Amino acid sequence: MSQVSDVNKVRSKATLGQYLSDSLGYKVTDVSYEPLQLSIPPKPSEIIQSLHLLSDYDKAFQTYLLETTSLTRTSIRSILEPFYRHHPAGDYLFIFTKDYNQLFFVSPL
Repeated sequence: MSQVSDVNKVRSKATLGQYLSDSLGYKVTDVSYEPLQLSIPPKPSEIIQSLHLLSDYDKAFQTYLLETTSLTRTSIRSILEPFYRHHPAGDYLFIFTKDYNQLFFVSPL
């Protein structure tokens, strides 16, 4: 059984992958994307340092990691709104972080 405290051990993309696998039972992969590949326009893309697909269940459920320079509500919204316009079908979990001291888990469900 996973514990909420397990997420406090996440300090890198690797340990986030371990958390998703060990604590949440996700099958984990790591595929890098450029923001434009996911229909994220250039202006919001400026805050994205890296973008990774960490989990993909045949496009029915996907987990993305976005390492960013900003974690404001406005910056997160500027990334997600165009994504959802171009990819309305599917269940998604987005994990935003600036330096792994904070993780923002965002899902439309």
